[in-house]
Amino acid sequence: MKMTVEDDVNINFFQLTVHLNMVNLFGSMIEKKGFFSYHHHHHHHHILIILTSGYKYIKIEYWVSIVKLICDDVNVIVVDWGNGAALPNYVQAAANTQLVEVKNLSRITGLDPASPLFEGYTAKVRLDSEDAQFVDIIHSNGDSFLRGGLGSFEPMGHVDFYPNGGRNQVGCNSVFVGAINDIFYGRWQSLCHHRRAFRFFIDSVVATCKFHAFQCDNYAKFLRGECFDCGKDGTGCGNMGYFANQSPGRGKMYLVTRDSEPFCGEYGLLYLTLPLNPRLRFKDGHPNQYKIQIDSSSGQSSTWGKLEVIFLTKDRNETFQLTSESDEIKDESLIQGLVVAHPLVRNITSAIVKYTKYRGWIYSGKDFWGIDKIVLTNSDGEMISYCGYNTILEDSIPLQLELVKGNCTVEITADASYNNRLARLVWQVVSGPSKGRPPKLLWRLSLASEDI
Repeated sequence: MKMTVEDDVNINFFQLTVHLNMVNLFGSMIEKKGFFSYHHHHHHHHILIILTSGYKYIKIEYWVSIVKLICDDVNVIVVDWGNGAALPNYVQAAANTQLVEVKNLSRITGLDPASPLFEGYTAKVRLDSEDAQFVDIIHSNGDSFLRGGLGSFEPMGHVDFYPNGGRNQVGCNSVFVGAINDIFYGRWQSLCHHRRAFRFFIDSVVATCKFHAFQCDNYAKFLRGECFDCGKDGTGCGNMGYFANQSPGRGKMYLVTRDSEPFCGEYGLLYLTLPLNPRLRFKDGHPNQYKIQIDSSSGQSSTWGKLEVIFLTKDRNETFQLTSESDEIKDESLIQGLVVAHPLVRNITSAIVKYTKYRGWIYSGKDFWGIDKIVLTNSDGEMISYCGYNTILEDSIPLQLELVKGNCTVEITADASYNNRLARLVWQVVSGPSKGRPPKLLWRLSLASEDI
């Protein structure tokens, strides 16, 4: 499809100036072909930010509300191409984007750049790292178009951020319902995932809301905790959003977010070390993105159940579920998950660990499970921890554990060794009675502490 004639699109430029968080709106008084020279003669010592919407026009009043959040003294020009991005013709709007391209820019931030009619095409017709000195992308809805994905998933910038994997976002409903109708007929009922990139960026403008991300090959490796390290020179980390250009990280960056505002949180890596496995650790830092790991001990065989960890501060707490009730937990297996705490969950003083055994028709979980150690380590390497060899988690009974500064050491005393534990024969029903036959029972030898 051919581009609309530029006069028909009726492109206007609005200038906003931000000084001490006060916003002045001058209106569309800047000539279309001369707004850069206008900027040179008005507040030329300030950074110039150009904002332009994608398909479906965003009103100037909404941009003003966003600019008010910027802490820096900046000039902002809003590109009003509402006629060119008007509903319902997406195909025409995609062609009209060629009218608003600008050369020789220092930075471009793409907020989930559109996939239909762009992804897979040459760099000439889509956003690319060659379009500015620094190009950063937030991918929030890069799933297949047939599954409702509207954004591009392929990397196209100097740094590409993939929050929650970059395909779908937590806290949003199904993306498949009506996605095709949305884009071609303007019904806009399933854009939560696509618009989340926009919301992330708005949150990032506030200096206290940081979206720390980690360089990784893929989301699966990130969820396994294999990329939770900035490296010695810091190039393994980045900040998604407004401050992306102030961090050295480049390439594909992954992070997880909260499912509601504020979407940012504080980073951390949590390890719960179970008996005879004191090698794991937990990280806590900025933002409140936690990796929680539990290392099951040897000698416990396996169980089925739900594990929850609750972080406690002076006036707040938040619960994170690591396994579902029917999940199997094997001895010496590693259980982990990434979670994001509320930004106000800070200065954690203790943790509550709760184990709830599975109660099924065919099999059930054990009545107790044991852990040795909990360590919380922030991104600067600072630690708080709990150590207690063979700390027993009884079914459905929360256990609060006080945390101390530093990385504690698990002490295995003679009284706590496996040699001084009592042996008992435990049975469980494998299947119920059938056709006059008695139920089938499973017998096994179990070791328990003397006080159990």
